Amino acid sequence: MDYATVAIVAVAGQDYIAQNGTLVFQTGQTMANVVIPILNDTVAEGNETFGFTIDRIVGDAPLLVPRTATITINDNDVSLPNFTNFNSAASLQLNGSASSVNGTLLLTEDRSTQKGSVFYQTAIPVGDSTSFQTSFGFRIDGVQGTGGADGFAYVIQNSPAGVAAISPDTGGSLGYTGMTDRRQSTLRLMDAICTLRTRLASYP
Repeated sequence: MDYATVAIVAVAGQDYIAQNGTLVFQTGQTMANVVIPILNDTVAEGNETFGFTIDRIVGDAPLLVPRTATITINDNDVSLPNFTNFNSAASLQLNGSASSVNGTLLLTEDRSTQKGSVFYQTAIPVGDSTSFQTSFGFRIDGVQGTGGADGFAYVIQNSPAGVAAISPDTGGSLGYTGMTDRRQSTLRLMDAICTLRTRLASYP
């Protein structure tokens, strides 16, 4: 019995390795295996399909239908967000004092006891083998000096509050204290290092 893979949406050589050949069944044998290697990539392209067909029986065994099976390759790649500006915040959840102003994401206004958080609205699966990197520019100005601590945190969280997560505290906690199931990278300007204000205000 001859067999072959047939491209549908998935592309042979990019998504899987094409196979073809002949299977020989011995008397009394009812099963045979064909291995089709699936090629992994890092492109989020959705589920893709290809066909596996059999034909040309030699011998007394009947060839029934269907003779072609459709195989689905489940996409395990995730498209991460990429923003060149924040003219539209349609895919973001803005909480507390956060707002989008003239293409810039403003977490808080230049006032004391402010807090704000912003999260991407689409959850991103994270597993043991998950890795990613991020790059962004920021500006901090108007820090409160001896009136408190200022800064921001980059947070990955799985809080029950979801994209609406924000600290229940009023100011002073960078908007994440009190969130459960979180990991954060924090830049915090304490009273002792408020001399950094001028340098950070002009960054990037």
